[in-house]
Amino acid sequence: MADDVIDRLKLPDFHPVIFANGEDDDLPGIVAALENKPVYFLEEPYEPGAPIIVEFKHVALSNYIAVENKSRKVVALIGIGVGAPRIVRIKGDRPEREIQFMYCTFFPFDGRTKP
Repeated sequence: MADDVIDRLKLPDFHPVIFANGEDDDLPGIVAALENKPVYFLEEPYEPGAPIIVEFKHVALSNYIAVENKSRKVVALIGIGVGAPRIVRIKGDRPEREIQFMYCTFFPFDGRTKP
């Protein structure tokens, strides 16, 4: 009986979120997006490969992101100067998904900071 109830409940899959609301840590969502995993942004699901454009948002990061290619060359820095680097390695010289940050404010996430 309990299995029937669980089967009928169609809960959405959990995916990391890019909040870009100035209140929550965006690091897990941005890292997942760079790794070409499914994410949520603006309450919409983005499947692997789908481009993401973040415009006029406040992005809070607990660490900055250093994107390295397979030969460990840094090809991008996101949120430089925020905490220690979080290294994300991608397969080639470019991420498999295009992510653009346009006119965004990056600041450290400490659980209290708001823009």
